[in-house]
Amino acid sequence: TVTLLRGSDGQPDRYFGILQPLDDRRQKEEIKNRLAAVVNSSDDAIITKTLDGVITTWNPAAERMYGYSADEVIGQPVTVLIPDDHADEEPAILQRLRRGEPVDHYETVRRRKDGSLIHVSLSVSPIRDSSGQIIGASKIARDITRQKQDEAALREHSQVMELLAAANSAIASALDLRTILQQVTDLGTQLSGAEFGAFFYNVVDDDGSSYMLYTLSGAPREA
Repeated sequence: TVTLLRGSDGQPDRYFGILQPLDDRRQKEEIKNRLAAVVNSSDDAIITKTLDGVITTWNPAAERMYGYSADEVIGQPVTVLIPDDHADEEPAILQRLRRGEPVDHYETVRRRKDGSLIHVSLSVSPIRDSSGQIIGASKIARDITRQKQDEAALREHSQVMELLAAANSAIASALDLRTILQQVTDLGTQLSGAEFGAFFYNVVDDDGSSYMLYTLSGAPREA
């Protein structure tokens, strides 16, 4: 790099030169290319945005995860990905980034192009320029929808097993038919997720008279 220096009369006086070994430039370019390859081949969505929340870069994994191409979202506000009931999250995240605070493994919900919702784990870090000033943010998003579904299924299974164990214990200790039927009706209502349940059974007593035995769960009997 050569810079012309002028004398007090404004005429060219001398030159100031800076020599940089070409190997250093090649090494930096190689590192840059490797970083770009990592971003492009990542399975996680990697996005950068300004401190105003405007998307500036968008890797292929982000396209697969959210359904938008880079051309569709670069220059758009990142709120295009945020459901209405999570709208308060982005201002809080940007405020933390302006203070230089990263956001690690923040679990939330985001919206895809087709309107469907996915569970994601976000890690957001501030981006600084050569002077150390924060000029934007980088965000890594991982789709954890399947993980959340598995956790919900496991919780549901545990609840069912607890209900069945409690019902078995109660039925084993009960002698009255109506009591047993009430416990079975309550269990069936809980397991099915219904608002209420009922059991009807025609009974013939010792005198040969027929009457209806019934139980009701989730509503008063007078209903």
